[in-house]
Amino acid sequence: MLANNQSPISHSQGISEKWENFIFSWQSNDRYLKMLAIVAQLSRLFSENRVPYIDYRLVENLFCKYYTAINDARLCTAYDARIASLGIGIKTFILGKNHKLEKVAEFNSLRTELDKYEGVALAKKLAYFRNERILFSQRTYGLSNSIYHIVGREAERLEIFNHPYPLIDIEAICSVKPGSGGSLSFTDGNYEYSFNNSKSVLMMRFLLPKERTIVPVEILDDPFSLLEQLISDVSESHLSQPPLL
Repeated sequence: MLANNQSPISHSQGISEKWENFIFSWQSNDRYLKMLAIVAQLSRLFSENRVPYIDYRLVENLFCKYYTAINDARLCTAYDARIASLGIGIKTFILGKNHKLEKVAEFNSLRTELDKYEGVALAKKLAYFRNERILFSQRTYGLSNSIYHIVGREAERLEIFNHPYPLIDIEAICSVKPGSGGSLSFTDGNYEYSFNNSKSVLMMRFLLPKERTIVPVEILDDPFSLLEQLISDVSESHLSQPPLL
């Protein structure tokens, strides 16, 4: 599950054990899984869909709280969170069949530079910028490994799993297929990528593993009544308090 093309771990045994504990035992964090289920139950606040709605920022915050991770989601880095020397990208999306194409990088600030290239040259330039962003974050924070943590959404359930966070093998890039408006797709033999030129967005095809942690979600028909009850509880609490002197 760890990113390829990375150097061996050079941190202390204690630091190594901390991220390894997450890799091998994250499924046992019942509080995290239950909190995801609880907030997903409120989906009717936003949608009538049977697929639970859960905001990606909320997933990031829950992950960092219950795994005691450093929250980097608002910073301009390749990762949303860190546990010791492990960089973690956190994503939530509606699942497909056994794969899903999702955004992994934005290149708005490099658009002028990218407009100079096309075909294989463009694919290699995208891969170079993508890799450099990952490597820069690793150097900056002393990271030696990477992983994606995915909260997938299906009808009436969440499917949670970890996924490799790879560097793109630039020398192995092949099957470059130009699209409309300067867009293109390519592969490095490990993963498939697609570049949307109009949005300056690079997407990667995530492969869904057979083993996923399933969290059933019973979506509340009327979550507003629950919020109204909270309002009543707060009001009664205020009324029961003695007046301030």
